[in-house]
Amino acid sequence: MEKVISPYKEEEKQYSEPAYTADELQYRDFLIKRAEKARDMRNDTHIEFDDMDYNTHYETNYKAGNAYIRPKKNREDSRIVTGTTLEKENTFLSAVLNYNFEPNIAVYDKLNMIIFKLGDKIESMVKKSRQIEDYEAKRALIYKEGADQGTCFVEETWVEEWQIQKTLKNYDHKDIKKIKWESKKKKHIVGCVSNLLPGTAVYMGNIKQFFEHKQPYFITRDVVTYQEAKACYGDYERFELVPKKLMRSEEDNNEIRDWSLEELEDGFVEVLKYYDKWANEYMLMLNGVMMLPVGFPLTAISPSGEYPLVKLDIEPISQFFAYSKSYPAKTKVDQEILDDTLRTMVLRLKQMLEPPMANSSNVALSRKIFWPGTITDNLNPNQIQPLLPQGGVSSGEFQIFSLIRQIVDEKTSNPVLGGSNSGGKQTATQIMTEKQQSMMKLGYAIYGILNFERKLTWLRIYNIIENWTKPIDSELDDVKKQIKDMYQNINLEETDDQGTYTRMIEFSEEGVGKTQEQLDAEAKIMSTPKNKVQKVYINPKMLREGFLKWTFAVNIVPTEKETTELQSVLFDEKVMKAKQMYGPQATNDEYCKMRSAVLGGEDPEQFWAKQQPMPQPGQPGQPGQPGQPGMPPGGQTPITEDILKSMPQGGQKPSLNTIQGQTA
Repeated sequence: MEKVISPYKEEEKQYSEPAYTADELQYRDFLIKRAEKARDMRNDTHIEFDDMDYNTHYETNYKAGNAYIRPKKNREDSRIVTGTTLEKENTFLSAVLNYNFEPNIAVYDKLNMIIFKLGDKIESMVKKSRQIEDYEAKRALIYKEGADQGTCFVEETWVEEWQIQKTLKNYDHKDIKKIKWESKKKKHIVGCVSNLLPGTAVYMGNIKQFFEHKQPYFITRDVVTYQEAKACYGDYERFELVPKKLMRSEEDNNEIRDWSLEELEDGFVEVLKYYDKWANEYMLMLNGVMMLPVGFPLTAISPSGEYPLVKLDIEPISQFFAYSKSYPAKTKVDQEILDDTLRTMVLRLKQMLEPPMANSSNVALSRKIFWPGTITDNLNPNQIQPLLPQGGVSSGEFQIFSLIRQIVDEKTSNPVLGGSNSGGKQTATQIMTEKQQSMMKLGYAIYGILNFERKLTWLRIYNIIENWTKPIDSELDDVKKQIKDMYQNINLEETDDQGTYTRMIEFSEEGVGKTQEQLDAEAKIMSTPKNKVQKVYINPKMLREGFLKWTFAVNIVPTEKETTELQSVLFDEKVMKAKQMYGPQATNDEYCKMRSAVLGGEDPEQFWAKQQPMPQPGQPGQPGQPGQPGMPPGGQTPITEDILKSMPQGGQKPSLNTIQGQTA
């Protein structure tokens, strides 16, 4: 059992320098130079950042995108911010978060032949992995970062942590010396994680290259507490050499300097990850200490061989620049003018209510003399006069304010998309048309999201197959009397044309040979009247051996999560118009009823009354009523012998509707 040391005792620990080989020292120096080059290149000023460096650009975008309230410049200044950019972002986020970006996956072998039904099962694995990590909660934050900065980065990784478990052996609160417990470390598998990184934590090897897969290398930086670093990397051999406090010194031939890419506080650990797909190399550095050997393969942590980083771009600037434009970058200057205009209008209102006064009475007066009900003796009112002409906010200032707001709307989205009325009485069709036109402005951003989700799903597929197909335990097979590996099972609720069911995927080498009848029998046993089950077996070894030879085609299909009342009204108008133009029988009423209930947020089965079966000819019924012999349902004209004789002989017989039309 490994002994667990409390953090306060670790403060007394002395750290020694790692015993690097000559090759490791040379490689470490190479990594440091690459990291500093990427940092300096990003921190330089660029015209794409409006002649700012990236950190300044990032900060100003963050402030504008979150309605930062600046301090007062003077006593009469107002801390007023319209928050226009923030509201525009909220409108955009609300629009895209109302969509499900679910993947459609197809798998092809090395001969480019599709492997049927496998893509459908991998889709279920991806959905399940995202349910486990609660990706839906992360999605809003990812899109928010992208809207703020124009570009955001997400790391696809597999996370395992060390946790300290304590088992209480004896507890007696009356005698503290008798309280005993046992501590041990246990590995906890978090699983597949999509980790949002701040833009300031990502360094690209070539800032002039837009596509991330063409970058010469990536470096990511994270700052965590020493205990967090120990939970993740405590089992690494060189973790004991990671210092809590960096002692910087000049590097020479006989000394290894403590180094960090950015300034670091004591008690924290700078986690640097270096990725080079072209050389298939990966390195992990904690406070400048290399934790892996030289040339460690990137494919060990990224099975696809690609960078485990995905870039979300809202509005790309150019193929020859890595970062994109954001809403705050386009509107922060306009918003500042809008805020200044509003502050000026507020100042005018204050001047109107409390105008600056000239006092020629030779008496020191207080502002309290203007308060309601105040009586001031021996004061001539003519000796107190306003310095400025009386008047409030002019119409010209209102026009300027409206003009600036219009400019911001043109750069972003129509207010109708956010639920605002553009003025006047509008029909549902006009509102929908304006929303569609406004969505066209978001097309660039939505395309970026689709591309981002596609690439992130593609990396998740490799992450799942690499890690989920590994045994998690072993057990004794009572039949074969031998130890067999155990794998995790996956249960996921799915929906098809027949309704909702539970898909149970089991990784097993033996279950793959079962016939469809056996699978159906297993599923029938597990099913209940309210929950149907589909049983699926996948051979984990074959999946691990084949996925590097296969091609995964991922397509993202956006579908709306919720329908709106407006869409329900539009659908009802469409049905009414079709009946008016083409007749009452032109539409499928059963489908229209079902669709109308769904758009209205109702359950069609519960909302609509079930149709009673119509009496068949020959059944007893009241004379002259539907159901009487010879009388068709609905009280229509009966089919007589004369009508039957007039029917054409041979060939295709006319339909019932045709026959009824002849009797009309």
